[in-house]
Amino acid sequence: MPSGPYLEKEVTELVTFGAQTTVSSGTFSLTSDIFVTPITKFVMPKGARVKIWSRLLSGPPATVNYQFANDGSTFRTVVSDDLASAGDFVTEKRRPHIFRSYAGTEAIQLTYTGASSGLATTVAFDAEISRDTPY
Repeated sequence: MPSGPYLEKEVTELVTFGAQTTVSSGTFSLTSDIFVTPITKFVMPKGARVKIWSRLLSGPPATVNYQFANDGSTFRTVVSDDLASAGDFVTEKRRPHIFRSYAGTEAIQLTYTGASSGLATTVAFDAEISRDTPY
């Protein structure tokens, strides 16, 4: 049994994000029930971990890029999902995309390329946001 004034406990929240394309390429404006206004990037608090579990792309062909920045502004593509033809692309219960924050300056954003400018491609994904905190 650990000793000390507190025990470590992992605090976890599962959040569903959604967005849709507006032009042929750009950065998604993410919406969720926990945000008052759409966001273009998610800055992670120090010690946080984000696991993107299930993903759904629907509509005209597009490539979704999951980007990470250590400093909150210089983003690089870490992994991509490709909707090669019109329809749906679904991944569930596969290995998640995992992003970690060590300094509290790290951020995630989603960009897209190749989308039709006339019809919207939509994306929805479930993100598990967790942080080890004293309880």
